[in-house]
Amino acid sequence: MTFDSQPMADVEPDAKGGAQPSLLVTGRLITLRFIKDALRRRRWLWISVAVLGLVGGIGFHLVIPIKYAASATLYLADPPGSAAGSSAPNDLALLQTAEVGQQAIKLLGEPGLNPLNLLGKTPGVSVSPNIMTITIDGPTTQEAIRRVNAVATAFLSVRYRQYGAQTAAIDSALDQQINALNSQVTSLTNVINGIAPVPSGETLANVVSERAQDSTSILSLQQTVQENQLGQLSTAKGSRVITPGAVTPSRKIKLFGLDGASGLVAGLGLGMGFVLVQAFTSDRLRRREDIADVLGAPVDLSVGRVRIPRTRARTSSRLLHLAEKPTPPIQAIVQHLRSLLPPVGSGQTLLLVAVDDTEVPAVVMATLASRLTASGKTVVLVDLTANKVLGHMFRVHREGRHQVRIGGVNRVILLVPSGEWRTEENESAESAAMPWSSADVVLAVATADPAVGAWHLGHWANKATVLVTAGRSSAQRINGTAELLRAASIGVASAILVNADSYDDSVGLSDSGEPLRSVKLSPPNWT
Repeated sequence: MTFDSQPMADVEPDAKGGAQPSLLVTGRLITLRFIKDALRRRRWLWISVAVLGLVGGIGFHLVIPIKYAASATLYLADPPGSAAGSSAPNDLALLQTAEVGQQAIKLLGEPGLNPLNLLGKTPGVSVSPNIMTITIDGPTTQEAIRRVNAVATAFLSVRYRQYGAQTAAIDSALDQQINALNSQVTSLTNVINGIAPVPSGETLANVVSERAQDSTSILSLQQTVQENQLGQLSTAKGSRVITPGAVTPSRKIKLFGLDGASGLVAGLGLGMGFVLVQAFTSDRLRRREDIADVLGAPVDLSVGRVRIPRTRARTSSRLLHLAEKPTPPIQAIVQHLRSLLPPVGSGQTLLLVAVDDTEVPAVVMATLASRLTASGKTVVLVDLTANKVLGHMFRVHREGRHQVRIGGVNRVILLVPSGEWRTEENESAESAAMPWSSADVVLAVATADPAVGAWHLGHWANKATVLVTAGRSSAQRINGTAELLRAASIGVASAILVNADSYDDSVGLSDSGEPLRSVKLSPPNWT
């Protein structure tokens, strides 16, 4: 059986022209159950990131000072000549001009301030056509109040000047018209008084009537000028601050709450996104059925997490301590392997092949050897791993035969084979002198290295049990181990899954449909 670890296309047309669901690199469907399991499996990660986001959001202003906001309310009278309430948009635009900011900075006496930074993006809001609220930030409550009052004063001053200049321009044009009419009235008066001749084609009555019309126009224009001046005065006196600057109550608590909630949402999204992206792109297998399909053998036993203490003690001390005091998952694996032992005197070896993690197989075999030795059997441990994990476990740094101690028992033989013990030429000559020739049980821990193959393992056993770590062993690695063993004429009898998910409801059957062995997880009776 072969396995292609390359990613498949997200959507592929089927024979009827439809579309197939999206597939992962392991060939599984992307379903809500898969997403739920991925989030549940690594909930500690995205919950931790969410908590960090919450803490970071709340503590954001411990690094960046809080900006307090103060607000002032203004009543703005309509300028002369404008419709009621039509000046509100112009007032908002005028408030955001640099002239207002510069005038406020002069009132504050702080030339180092920037007008744009002082006013911000939206310094004012129109509550009604004639009511405006100005909000300005400051490093302290007192400074925020001082700044908003200065901005309000500056705005009213600039507004008065702006509309005053408009009124002055209108009045100037009206004055020019009045002066022209006055000159015409003077000329007509001279005609009436006989000082000047009557224009040709005109009568004296027409001249008197024309002077009366010009005088009426002058009076109307003068009245308009007076109305403009009164309107300008009413705009200046009517526009005022009705509520001086004050800091909004509970602003600080609201700010911390919003920042904390924002950090929590951002951390939650970041953590969940990271977990899901890893789950979608990873080819690490976790489910029993996936491992059975790739390996081509049933998963006879799956146990939970095997925790090896990560202390400052040496690796040998940690592994030996766990072998002497095994945890329930280790005991369950040992019980299962003991049920797979060949008959005493059959000359066969129980071969346990580790795919990635070699520490757990070493602890399991050492524990099994200790229990079998305690029951009176002669046991030989064989270290066929690439990293010599059993040798490091028992602090053996050279090849050969060694007596090792497990839990106070001295009758366990550790064999670290040398290179010539793996050759077929020396098999018949040296087999009678080898330590496993008289052993009751031979337990071997091995790894299948793609660089050298697994041919040397065929000298020890013709079938093997493979130990896979959920979430650590890739599909390609598992399949490669199985292919190497079969190439060496070693049959893969079954697999053991470590760190299995408790909510994995799949059945670990291979393509051949071989049944599972039922193994209880209670500690075994070793007597």
